Amino acid sequence: MRHTRKVMFGILVLLLFAYSNEAQQGENHSLEALEKRVAKLEANVDLLAQAFLDLNSELNSKQHEECVFDLSNPQELTSFKRIDSPVGNFYISIEDIKPYLDGYKVRIKIGNPSLAAFVGFSMRVDWAGKIEPPPPSLTRSEVAKWLETAASTFQQKTFSFPHKLEPGTWTFVELVLTPAPKKLGRIGFSQLQTPTVELLQRKE
Repeated sequence: MRHTRKVMFGILVLLLFAYSNEAQQGENHSLEALEKRVAKLEANVDLLAQAFLDLNSELNSKQHEECVFDLSNPQELTSFKRIDSPVGNFYISIEDIKPYLDGYKVRIKIGNPSLAAFVGFSMRVDWAGKIEPPPPSLTRSEVAKWLETAASTFQQKTFSFPHKLEPGTWTFVELVLTPAPKKLGRIGFSQLQTPTVELLQRKE
């Protein structure tokens, strides 16, 4: 998904550059030449619009592959978010966060809205410190240093759990996020997978 975003962004930049370049060459040309340039600009605009539509469609189709909680927003700690998996969708809510060792112990609950039970599951968790917005008028070297500091707090790990996710039920699990910065800013969940599905068998 990240690769596709980069490709789409590159296409948009090239189209915008072409649009700007063509617009600046409109002086002292014959009517026929201007009409050709207008037609070319219209074609570029159509391509640009289609690129935006394609990108928006992809983002919408994958918007629940990851759920991220902004811990600086109190409402994030009183709500749940959807996360999709190969076997269906689930819900995640953060119940408690407290300091533990050189990080945090996080208690979450995972909701299984389906009629099936899932035995054991894993998911990737990433976390990072609270990132303060950069001050205005930074030099290039200062911006690079700010980005490096922000990126240095990012951590990720795949956790595995033996818990059974019962149908229509919330299941509580605990995570230990170490190492972690003194002030935790965000927690993200993705790649939820489960190896075993249990369904009721109808008696013949």
